Amino acid sequence: MSEAPSRRGRRPRLEQLEAMTIRISPKVRVGLDLLARIQGRSLTQAIEWALQSALANVKVSNAEGGTSSLLAVINSAWPRSGWQLTYALFSQNSNLVSFEERNACKWISESIEQQFVAKELADLSDVSEYEVVECARALDEAWTAIVSYIWPRLIADADAMVLEEQLLEQYEPFSICREFGLVDDHDKLMETDLLILKAAERIKQPPF
Repeated sequence: MSEAPSRRGRRPRLEQLEAMTIRISPKVRVGLDLLARIQGRSLTQAIEWALQSALANVKVSNAEGGTSSLLAVINSAWPRSGWQLTYALFSQNSNLVSFEERNACKWISESIEQQFVAKELADLSDVSEYEVVECARALDEAWTAIVSYIWPRLIADADAMVLEEQLLEQYEPFSICREFGLVDDHDKLMETDLLILKAAERIKQPPF
């Protein structure tokens, strides 16, 4: 069963549109004009509907080992943006991101910080204490700020072979905060949660 978007429907008022310039054949243009006329849509709405219908019919493998439509994968990652959107797509299927992004995401996924934060957030389903929940959210916000800060460097330096060699050579778990010098030497023995919070405070201090 296709999961194409409905034939009609209003766009959410707060959704921001993006301009895009493309070249298409005259025959496809006629087809789009006819589609818009038949459906009672504007040309822009008809094009978007056609694209979403196409995305709903392209199947890709997913993180669960099955297949999903490309539209479903995008919906599961939305409304994230920036590196978080890239990482969410990478987590579903690493082939959905570029070579540089894929290897940058490997750095993140292999880090003790990402693994620690992911576990803390996963454990929230069994926790009701307000303070515990707030601590986990604060930790997630701190880690998000850290990755946002180093993302350009991760993209520039993301080489799969370098990562694999470093991980094999190290006798301790891989840490992004330590690897990228976000903490002082005397802070490197901190527990992972304190390490993340310390690094997040550090990057706020100019001219770091």
